[in-house]
Amino acid sequence: MHSSSTSNIHLATGLRDIAHQYDVFLIDQWGVMHDGHQAYPDAVACMQHLLALGKHVILLSNSSKRKAGSLVRLAEMGFEPHRYLDVVTSGELTYLGLSPPRSIPPYASIQGTRVLVFGSGDDDRDYIQSMGCSISSVEEADFLLARGPFVMLDSADLSIPPQKFGPGRILHESPEFDALATKAVARGLPMIVSNPDVVRPGGDNDPMPGLIGQAYERKGGMVTYVGKPYPLVYVRCRDLMDEVVGREGGREGGLKVCAIGDSMWNDIKGAVEEEFASILVTDGIHAQALGVEQGSGEAVGEDALDKFWEGFAFKPTHTVPCFRW
Repeated sequence: MHSSSTSNIHLATGLRDIAHQYDVFLIDQWGVMHDGHQAYPDAVACMQHLLALGKHVILLSNSSKRKAGSLVRLAEMGFEPHRYLDVVTSGELTYLGLSPPRSIPPYASIQGTRVLVFGSGDDDRDYIQSMGCSISSVEEADFLLARGPFVMLDSADLSIPPQKFGPGRILHESPEFDALATKAVARGLPMIVSNPDVVRPGGDNDPMPGLIGQAYERKGGMVTYVGKPYPLVYVRCRDLMDEVVGREGGREGGLKVCAIGDSMWNDIKGAVEEEFASILVTDGIHAQALGVEQGSGEAVGEDALDKFWEGFAFKPTHTVPCFRW
């Protein structure tokens, strides 16, 4: 009998061994279903099998963008997002929550519509304006929004270019950020982070908005994170599942839920805290630490897994080499 820390985790070869145990699957996108550009070889077929069994699917993404873009990309890759319960992005939840009138916590406590934005550099202004808010300086802003690490937007005047950041000039480590954060903390401005990731899924070293939130907290600022592993995305999932139970007449003991993801810190931690079962896809963001190539579908040995678990106080219910049937 193997007595390692992996012995109480089910090491499956694919979803075929697991799917019958659960009613609802909360599935991460990037690193599980696709690499940001194209679907992984077995992913479309795997999803089709889940849907054919009548399983309910909710996609969860820490993307700071709205869900419309995800729906288009998923359809182009061969997935069928119209068959899912929903595609929930943290950017969509942030948008809906901050759009006036704000009625649900924690958005309801944020007064005013003037916002200073740390952005991605592409759709930031459209996102803010269609939300019913306006871009503002730190002296006049009502709150801060971190949705990207590449630009700082602090003026509604289109003739004033945003401050740009990137390799060699990290936004949250810059003197500009330090000065701005000092003023914002003194004014008591809250920050919403609509992508809590600290590592980019694609494997490069670009900083992520989660690091901006952490830097603001170190300065003494108040930060709300929207996305896995934080509660707000799971509130939305539970609402969706309540609708299913109501529609299907209720189920004894409720729906059995399992989260699938490649990030221990986002997907698995969030599932554990919500008391959901979970599946770690091992060829995703942790592939290098587990000794396999990212996106390869290569199985990980128990010795490598045992060593890997030492870095965590929590574990998944199951592992699979990749998102395949």
